[in-house]
Amino acid sequence: MRDLEKAAKKTTWKNVWSAGQTVGLIQETLSASEIVDQFVKEYKETLERLPSAQN
Repeated sequence: MRDLEKAAKKTTWKNVWSAGQTVGLIQETLSASEIVDQFVKEYKETLERLPSAQN
């Protein structure tokens, strides 16, 4: 509780939580299922483009 009170009164880098600059790159929010589906789709597309996958 003391840390919270200090954070409210005086902000320092020790008590500021940030997501960093990359948070600005987020364009959409996906469910875990959508992320896995997209990953699998992109994986399969990549395999199809690899020369060794065509043997």
